Amino acid sequence: MNTKLVIPDRFLLNAPKVLAMGPPAQTGRMLLYHLAARTGIPLEEMDLLDYGCGSRFADAIVNLEIPIKSYTGVDVKADMVEFLRENVTDERMSFHYIDVFNYVYNKAAPPLHIDSTLPEALSDRSFNVISMFSVITH
Repeated sequence: MNTKLVIPDRFLLNAPKVLAMGPPAQTGRMLLYHLAARTGIPLEEMDLLDYGCGSRFADAIVNLEIPIKSYTGVDVKADMVEFLRENVTDERMSFHYIDVFNYVYNKAAPPLHIDSTLPEALSDRSFNVISMFSVITH
């Protein structure tokens, strides 16, 4: 079993109504299994790129031992990405910072545009599912 991952309150970024639905790990598990059902790809076979990752799926995968093949999170919140890099030791998981504008979390960054690219570390990776949960709402 992996070491328990404790997410600091400052990285619990879901809307109050979402947080009221249950602990982030529980809602994360629900969404991951819903994603698997909707795509028809079992989690054990899913190479997931999660754009705007937050910390909820990391919480679920580590603490509830979700059997995902691989999980790659990308986010604009540098301190959260750094926390996840330092505290998640599961080799199936990686986290990457992307410096693009976000009104709430990264106001000084340049806007995302059609020529924007993913972080260089992901240039040789392939994924069979790409998700963006609660990204457009910001």
